[in-house]
Amino acid sequence: MTTEPGLSPLPGPLTHLDGAGAVRMVEVGDRPATVRQAVAEGFLAMAPAVLALVLEGRAPKGDVLAVARVAAIQAAKRTSDLIPLCHPLPLSGVQVLIEAAADGSGLRLEVVASTTAPTGVEMEALTAVSVGLLTLYDMVKSSDPAMVLGPVHLLRKSGGRSGPWARQPPQPRPAMAEPFPPEGLPLEEARRRVLSSLQPLAGRETVPLLEGLDRVAAVAVRASAAVPGFQAAILDGYAVSDELPPAVGRQWSVVGRSAPGLPCLDSLQGDQAIRILTGAPLPPGATRVVAQELVRREAEVIQLIAEAGAVRWIRPADEEGAQGDLLLPVGHRLGPADLGRLAGCGVERLEVVKRPRVGLLVSGDELVPPGGQRAFGQIWESNGTLLGALLLRLGYPVAARRWEPDEPQRLGQALDALASDSDVVVTTGGVSAGDSDWIRPLLAERGQVDFWKLFLRPGRPFAFGHLGTVPLFGLPGNPVAAAITALELLWPALQRLEGAVPEVPLRLRVTLADRWQRRPGRPELARARLEVDGEGRPLARLEGSQASSRIGSLQGADLLLEIPAEASTLEPGLQLWARLLRRSLF
Repeated sequence: MTTEPGLSPLPGPLTHLDGAGAVRMVEVGDRPATVRQAVAEGFLAMAPAVLALVLEGRAPKGDVLAVARVAAIQAAKRTSDLIPLCHPLPLSGVQVLIEAAADGSGLRLEVVASTTAPTGVEMEALTAVSVGLLTLYDMVKSSDPAMVLGPVHLLRKSGGRSGPWARQPPQPRPAMAEPFPPEGLPLEEARRRVLSSLQPLAGRETVPLLEGLDRVAAVAVRASAAVPGFQAAILDGYAVSDELPPAVGRQWSVVGRSAPGLPCLDSLQGDQAIRILTGAPLPPGATRVVAQELVRREAEVIQLIAEAGAVRWIRPADEEGAQGDLLLPVGHRLGPADLGRLAGCGVERLEVVKRPRVGLLVSGDELVPPGGQRAFGQIWESNGTLLGALLLRLGYPVAARRWEPDEPQRLGQALDALASDSDVVVTTGGVSAGDSDWIRPLLAERGQVDFWKLFLRPGRPFAFGHLGTVPLFGLPGNPVAAAITALELLWPALQRLEGAVPEVPLRLRVTLADRWQRRPGRPELARARLEVDGEGRPLARLEGSQASSRIGSLQGADLLLEIPAEASTLEPGLQLWARLLRRSLF
């Protein structure tokens, strides 16, 4: 056998080739049939909003998870038809699990395939995962065509001559290792690392319904009874007992009245009618409501003067929900519509997940309190207010605050105190590589630096690590950079700790309204206003300096424009992706 220069010889002949080099099926008839099992997994990354729809069964194509499970099982059974030279196997079991990925980036699909056969079942497990993911992509692509498939890999196997095998987890980086590439981690990779290192916090509390706004449901809530619980009129008119649409000229005698809260309990007979108001319960025997505009009333007799049509104008007894219907899934963040629906279904109090306690440390020798006297070279401190207000708006009030000069002993004491009383420690300033930047070395001394620096503008000086079990986010000192990194990395992490699927700003395509010159080198999140032109197209307008020290660039910003690293001159009319800085009201 010959080999290419630099390649080692193969350990033996290729078993799928015969002596003439033709492809053949490997003979396994002489091997004993043994119990074998293989477990494989794969991932499908998608937008958080789309993920929420899929998990709640509200995707445009319905329960896509159920369809994907069936597809995965069928693919496992048909692997020999799909993959050349795979032996058909009698599968004794195929188990499919589809869940949210641990980092909230999309879906994780796991397949456990089992057989009693002379050959392994790894390909069946891997094929099932792949086809299941492709099915999900196909059914959800209209909502998120930018979904990313993979990776797909084998987790473990058992049985056969080679014995058990398990995939080993990646080895952790040394505490102070530089990220790759050396200029810093891309934002998406940084977010993935942050979220994959976190687990939801334990603890829940029961709160009155209105205090549940923006909190995360700790338990699923189901309807205790049908709502509204009775058939009701959709409009003002008259309840009658006609099974078929009545003809013009039909007459009824008015024998009662039904209003919201004052129902009529008398049964309708033949030519009788009940005056009924919108929302009022239908009396016994009623089959339809005739709109008041379609009848002429004289004393206690009404006559139909126009076609009534086939619509019955009756609200079903379970319009809002039937008994046992899911009103709220675990991990759902509560909005006004959720609270209103729960109230309408008789729910008074809720079990919610406890919010993570945020400890904030602001550092810098140059800082003085707002309103204080500034010496030359000093600035009024703004990051504490900016970050505190941003986190409060996102639903995470700061529980503890410290403000310290750039002195390592005092900073270390502040970190220790915050870590003992907080679930998350956030610092701003002191995270770069200057002589007065102590946060990163203090973190390495007391815990672990998971990564440092982002390949991003603004926000390159950023550190993430752990003080024992408490995650620490070292935000930049420049206020805009601190706010942007808090939005992009800290906010998803807080949601993860609260047990919710992390929400990130909605992305959309916009047209640049102005010419803009920038220094290339790093991708940038530029602050812009959203406008709409006369044809309804979204425009992005950049105003003023984009310096990371200028808080004014955040004022009125509707968008974070995603500028590619290599871009220098951006002309009007250029199409760009942007993150929408707006949240649902309901």
